[in-house]
Amino acid sequence: MENIKLPRLPKLYSEGNILEHFKLLGKEMNKKYDSYLMKAYEMKNIPKMPKKWAFSEGWVKYDLNNNSPIKVDYPDGDFLIFDVEVCVKDGRLPTLAVALSDTNWYSWCSERLIKDTPIPDYPKVEHLVPLESKNGDSKEKIIIGHNVSYDRSRVREQYYDKASKTGFWDTMSMAIAMYSVSDSQTTFYDKKDYNIAIHSEHSWLEKWKENVTKYNLKDLYNFLIPLDDKDYINIEKDIRNLFVTGEIQQIRNEFQSLVQYCASDVLATLHIYKKMYKEFMYRFPSEITRYGMIKMANVYLPINHYWSSFEKYCDDEYKKIISKLGDDIINFIQQLIYELKDNYDKDPWMFDCDWSLDKNKNLPKWFLSCLSNLKENNLDNMDIKLKSNELPKVFGVCYGVYPVHFLKNYGWGYLKPIKEHEKLPKKLVTFDTINIPEKEIISLIEINRSKGFKENEENKKPVGKIDSFIFYRLPHQTNNGANVGNIFSKSFQPLFENKILIPTRGAEIANNIVDNLIKTMYWVNFQKRFKDELPIWKNDNCDNGIIAPSIVPAGTITRRSTHKLWLTVSSAKKDVIGSNLKSLVQAPKGYKIVGADVDSQEQWLAAIMGDSIRKNKCIGDSLFSYLVLMGNKNEGTDLHSVVAKESGISRNIAKVLNYARLYGSGPSHAASVLIKHNVPENEAKLLAKKTFETTKGKFFLPWYKNTRDKSELDTLIEANERIFVKIGDNVNSEYAQNTVKAEFIKYAKTSLINDVPKSEIKYLKLLLKTIDNNCFKKTRHKLYYGGIESDTFNFLNLILDESELRTPILNCKLGNGFHPRPKYSVGSIKFLNFFKRSITNWVIQSSAVDFLHMLLLNMEWLCQKYNIDARFCISIHDEVRYLVKDEDIYRAALALNLSNLMVRAAISQILGICQIPSTTAFFSQVDIDTILRKEVNETVICSDNLKIESGVALTYNEVYEKANGRLYNIIK
Repeated sequence: MENIKLPRLPKLYSEGNILEHFKLLGKEMNKKYDSYLMKAYEMKNIPKMPKKWAFSEGWVKYDLNNNSPIKVDYPDGDFLIFDVEVCVKDGRLPTLAVALSDTNWYSWCSERLIKDTPIPDYPKVEHLVPLESKNGDSKEKIIIGHNVSYDRSRVREQYYDKASKTGFWDTMSMAIAMYSVSDSQTTFYDKKDYNIAIHSEHSWLEKWKENVTKYNLKDLYNFLIPLDDKDYINIEKDIRNLFVTGEIQQIRNEFQSLVQYCASDVLATLHIYKKMYKEFMYRFPSEITRYGMIKMANVYLPINHYWSSFEKYCDDEYKKIISKLGDDIINFIQQLIYELKDNYDKDPWMFDCDWSLDKNKNLPKWFLSCLSNLKENNLDNMDIKLKSNELPKVFGVCYGVYPVHFLKNYGWGYLKPIKEHEKLPKKLVTFDTINIPEKEIISLIEINRSKGFKENEENKKPVGKIDSFIFYRLPHQTNNGANVGNIFSKSFQPLFENKILIPTRGAEIANNIVDNLIKTMYWVNFQKRFKDELPIWKNDNCDNGIIAPSIVPAGTITRRSTHKLWLTVSSAKKDVIGSNLKSLVQAPKGYKIVGADVDSQEQWLAAIMGDSIRKNKCIGDSLFSYLVLMGNKNEGTDLHSVVAKESGISRNIAKVLNYARLYGSGPSHAASVLIKHNVPENEAKLLAKKTFETTKGKFFLPWYKNTRDKSELDTLIEANERIFVKIGDNVNSEYAQNTVKAEFIKYAKTSLINDVPKSEIKYLKLLLKTIDNNCFKKTRHKLYYGGIESDTFNFLNLILDESELRTPILNCKLGNGFHPRPKYSVGSIKFLNFFKRSITNWVIQSSAVDFLHMLLLNMEWLCQKYNIDARFCISIHDEVRYLVKDEDIYRAALALNLSNLMVRAAISQILGICQIPSTTAFFSQVDIDTILRKEVNETVICSDNLKIESGVALTYNEVYEKANGRLYNIIK
């Protein structure tokens, strides 16, 4: 750091203590929001709900004494409980809304609802719900709602050029962080109580289900509020369906009932908020966490005319590809029907298809099952179902030399002849005998062998027996051992490319199916999500607009933010329709998008956690940390390259395994990843084991020194102290290998055998037995030595012994869904073993969320302090982006770099390491660009074929020079 130039740093809230600075900064920046959240919690006298709601355009306030309606511009009050409803058939604009303050009820109606005005082609701010004064004098207030980001997207001030000071607080995010279940746990949550087999296998299930819930408003309310509560609300969701299925006139007809429903949701939201508030504050005590959750929801994405033309462009490209492919498939099928009509029963694939003719169409029924719609007698090329189970049969697909076959309850597999005298497993399913063309299949296999088709190694268990063939499942690409439902899919493309799956007829068309599915699947998956967004335009020309997407600030148990579109989009890929969607976010004239990826964020956190339990308390003390900090990809010394070299695998595979292992996956998962990359199963298992020994290390039991009796055994142990390692010291020496229990016993035996007379051999055996039984602590968690990442995994495993599992950064507590059961409670060990991977994953990912919240806080502070015109744009996992005025871009880039430095310094201090190396102090680069994209040089072609110019990526030194080494602006 000595040669690094630093600007004059601002005065910290606590001089000389970066950690204390963040604590005090969090309190200061969130002071008003926290006071309003507290005020909402302490609200005792809830205003009486109106019996009749005003059918009137705009906002109406209901008098506290007699509920008479009073026209107002917006609801006043420091906090509001708020809910918006939308007539879905009309589009995405708000139809009505209800708000509650500590003094009054309010209702809002759209102009269209009251006056039946036309649905606007280009929605503007006047079509949205106002929550602030018209003079733009924005002041801090808090809006509380359940999934409040949905409501925020329909609030007028969120689209103004100047950022509003209104904060949105999400009760759904509160519930997700504390009580929700993960996707992998949903099956357990939905299991019925009477399923005795499930409950006997998972003895923890009953108690666990008492402490978790789904997070929709109705389920959450019933989870938190007892039926006998005097203010209990019976939430009826049936009437809500009118907003989804009804026309606007039906909503007018049922106006009173629908506003009453909306108001009931508001009241229910207040009830659950008050019920969760104290518990949430206990579990998430840091003001930084609350500030981060409010900030994460305030996403602001500028767009222009390319947004409005994007949908048509993608739809046209999609239809062009599918139309041509559909024509080719239909023509090939018709040709195949003609060729096989008299001997289909001899075909190795088509023998079990339904060849009976449809009475109306005069076509085989299996052919009709390939079509989504058949109008009269016309075959429409757009109707071909590319995921039809008949298509792999049509194109004669083989897995290596063997023909593929589909079984209803087992998915896709392949048929392999039973060898003479072959010993079959006893518990092998015998399927019904069918008229299988045995001779033709064996002939096909021989022909395939003669063509040099690969004969894939058999290490998987067979599923069953069909006549003289064994049926094996095809290897699932993401879930080893699961059924394969579709061969023509993105996940199976590598198998087609590597000639493992081979179409033996119509090969060009079959390969086109896979290629074109990849080209079109992105748009198929994202098309509805794109159309669900609400762009708000500044004029009818669509020159400039804004999207304020409904980001859920804590949408998972790990507290990561979620959004079905913006937080799942990938980088642009050549020839993949719609994959450049992210780049539709484009800065208006006079602004740039400035941001950075937090370099190896989760790896850095994991590495420094490992350093923190070592004796020296130095950064880079563990090998994992050293490789993360000092490794160089170009020199082959980075973590992925080292693991690849040590394990004998490619760097790309090593990278996949490294991240998977960091999130708690075991050798079996590693083996399945290798199998997906075409490594034979036996070799994959050996490689996985070797990789884990290289990285995680070997398992050992720590010495149970504190409770052993003082005896002759003590003398032996103390004389040979070097042969074991205490957790936390992690002594690096040639003797560290002797920490394994079996090796310790062997060492003790060989070192004593020569010194003990034959008459004392009995005593020696007794002594060794005593060592074996009493001297090693049997911990609940495995501990490791000798691997690159041993220290990190020891940290993660030791933290599991805490009575409350919290992030080491901001002290955030793990939710009930994954939190380990109390020690010695029924099923506690089973629960921990079952979900350990997810729990360790949470420690890393939730700590990364802490990092992000701290970064957003510090960046906002610096921008305010130095009048840097930078508005938070979006955070996509480990990247942050700001919309910055042109004259401030370099100061914003400098503030971003300094925020990274300060956050990493604070986290290091929390973990007891008062060092920060230059390699991680600053971002490797800060991007300054006109559009949103992963890399500034990523090729982006617009729908009018305009190529967007590359942005610039600046190192810290370049940023420093361009900012003239200062955060302050001389002009201002």
